[in-house]
Formats: sequence, structure tokens, C-alpha cells
Amino acid sequence: MDTITRPNPLFNANRMKLGIMPLNCSHGSTITTAPGTWSMTWPETVDIIQQADRAGFEVLFPVARWKGYGGATNFNHRTFETFTWAAAVSALTTYSCVFSTCHVPLVHPVAAAKQCATIDHISGGRFALNIVCGWYQNEFQMFGAPWREHDERYVYATEWLDFVRTIWQAQEEFDYHGKWFQSQGVWSEPKPLQQPCPPILVS
Repeated sequence: MDTITRPNPLFNANRMKLGIMPLNCSHGSTITTAPGTWSMTWPETVDIIQQADRAGFEVLFPVARWKGYGGATNFNHRTFETFTWAAAVSALTTYSCVFSTCHVPLVHPVAAAKQCATIDHISGGRFALNIVCGWYQNEFQMFGAPWREHDERYVYATEWLDFVRTIWQAQEEFDYHGKWFQSQGVWSEPKPLQQPCPPILVS
């Protein structure tokens, strides 16, 4: 039986949690043409995340970005995808909580549930999920994904998250019938180590 081997530091006694973001994107959080900005290579990423992990930072947090913003800086034009990033980072750390960020209209709940459970096992129970309802229309056009009005995006995300949580907890195959998702014979194993589910942030 798989069990949590590395408790999630989001639940430690520190009243304020410390984290770093977004190492998975070029420029990080700096919109500038100045030399020396974060170039975002994998060797650099490994170095920083392992230093942060050893220093006791509670959170390693990527942002979901699919293209840059153009202009002189083309801010965040190079990015590592967040689920695969989180899986790799989980295997290279021992303490920090490792987040993935998901644009819910771009990832099906069945796929997301499996990806999250996989990372939770790799991390030993240190995974957390950040969900984003979508705001940068240019990215959605790349996918040919529907662009919903603001309030409807959150209604959609509510159903998406309900579906994912059901997958994480279901002990038998089930059918899901919602407004946006109609799925039959849904099943996913293994379940996340953290039950009833990994921590979830909505940003």
C-alpha cells in the first residue's frame, strides 16, 4: 500500500509559507530588457529548486503559460509545461510542496486527475494543484478552445473540479453527467496519496 512518505509542508506550523515562482518561464517575473534576466534553462532550474528545497522553502510554484506577450521583452515566451515540470521537480527535491498550474479549459479532468495523482506519488505526498480559469485569449486561440465570458469560466471550473475530485475518490467505475462533461465508465488508479485530495489553489 502506497503511503505518504514526505509530509506536505503546506501544513507545517509556520504561519507564513515561503515560496518561489515562476522558474518555469523565461524572465521569471521581470518584464525588462535589462541583461541578466532569468533565461530558464533546465540546469539552472535544478540548481535553484534544490537550493530552495534545502533552505526550507515551502512552495515551488510554476505558472501555466503557452506563449509570450510580444513586444520588446516578449515576456514569458519560453516555458516548461507545468505538469511535466512538477513531476521532474518532485523527483529532485525532498521537502518543498511542488505545485502544478492548470488552465482548466485546456486539460480534460480525466487527464488532469491522472497527472496530479502521478505527481503526488513521485513527490511522496508533497503535490498541490493551482487551477486557472483562463484570461489570455491569445493562448486559447492556439488550442481552438472556446472563450467563455468571465463568470461562466468559474462555473465551468467548478464542474471541472467536481469531476476531478470524484475521480480521485471513486472506488468503482462511474458515469459523469454535467453541463460540459459527459463521460462513461470513468476510472483512475492510483489515487493521490493525499486524501481526500491534494491541496488546491484557485488563482
